[in-house]
Amino acid sequence: MSLEPSMVVELQHKLDKLKKEDRQLSAEIAQLSIEPLINDVQIHRLKKRKLLVKDQIQKIDALLVPNIIA
Repeated sequence: MSLEPSMVVELQHKLDKLKKEDRQLSAEIAQLSIEPLINDVQIHRLKKRKLLVKDQIQKIDALLVPNIIA
């Protein structure tokens, strides 16, 4: 299955946005983890969101780079 060029551009844009969000979530989790008053609930929510973002990144990657069985 081949994607239209406009769809590839759209997916690439979404992928870039998700990767940026993933980096921001990582930084936020790291910052919260070193603070003296750790908010476990907030960290848990951020980690859950990060997992969802990672799943979306993997799905888009799979669409952009098809599996070629040789």
